[in-house]
Amino acid sequence: MTEYNNGAITALSYIAEQGASKSDVQLVADAMNITFDNIDDSDKKRFMDAYGDFPLVQYTCVSCLSKSDVSIESHNDKDIYIECGCGERCEPSTLIEIQKKLTS
Repeated sequence: MTEYNNGAITALSYIAEQGASKSDVQLVADAMNITFDNIDDSDKKRFMDAYGDFPLVQYTCVSCLSKSDVSIESHNDKDIYIECGCGERCEPSTLIEIQKKLTS
């Protein structure tokens, strides 16, 4: 799955470089269940050149299952606690705990 994810990120970075909107790239990433956890330097550069920042990481509330987009910088900062409007914690949507709740 890692190779699929990394290959898709690279492809999306080239699409971004060619002028695709950030929202279109994010929609494709969401549809393909792509996470931007580990972006290599060349992909980062293409995203930065295209948008000035990186794509977002989707988070889901462990309680109400609402979704929110979190910047890659916040996602990678282990000291940041992502909280939902309902007061519960949010976790990356790709976590097994979240996937089980979404499919049950």
